Amino acid sequence: MTTVLRDTAREAAGHPPATERAGIDVHCHLFPPAYLEFVRRLNRAGDARLGTRLYSKQDGVEWLANPDMPEYPMVPDFWDPDAVVAWMDTAGLAQAVLTPHPPCLS
Repeated sequence: MTTVLRDTAREAAGHPPATERAGIDVHCHLFPPAYLEFVRRLNRAGDARLGTRLYSKQDGVEWLANPDMPEYPMVPDFWDPDAVVAWMDTAGLAQAVLTPHPPCLS
């Protein structure tokens, strides 16, 4: 059984309900602020166990880097759930499957 949660405020703002959108993002990354702060703490301590680091480029944008993986700019689309949902609405996506960023913490 599937439950569809309706967000009447979003529908009133002109966004179609999820049941009327067909797209599914099957590889979505979301880096919660707590995870980013954890990586920052490890970086400040010189702890390289994860192999993951956060650094800023010359334009001031912070990037998340992991060996042998793409780097991600830490713009709201990657850490703010509301920004992800807004992007999904713009893209016509109804659902997203969150994909953990390596290394997966266990």
